[in-house]
Amino acid sequence: MDSNLIPSPDFTPVPASRPRSSHCAGSFDNTSSIPTSNQNSPAAARPSRNAEAKLRRKHLDLIVANDVAAPGVGFAHDTNAVLIIGPEGLLRAVPLSDKRTVAVAVLDVVSSLVPSSPHPSPSPETEQS
Repeated sequence: MDSNLIPSPDFTPVPASRPRSSHCAGSFDNTSSIPTSNQNSPAAARPSRNAEAKLRRKHLDLIVANDVAAPGVGFAHDTNAVLIIGPEGLLRAVPLSDKRTVAVAVLDVVSSLVPSSPHPSPSPETEQS
């Protein structure tokens, strides 16, 4: 079976099109430059240069990179392994895990970027007697 791949459009927003107070995360699916065979090796902690380049080019706060050619990773699997990269480099390496675990790791990193603010007090109209 042969398959012809075509490039998909880049849907990450252009930096100027988002408010300065917002945060933006992107994704990067790669087939060669993210080592995933041994997530505990020093090589696994080395982020993908292409993912870092996209992070800088798009002025992202973080990018989630994965090697879709690695065993057990990608759309056809219930598992994934990712590197979460910020402007200063690797923020977290998530070894091969179920996709819910990967999602929680990504959301943990995203939530750490957003300053916490106290919840507003309910207005008198919304309080129940």
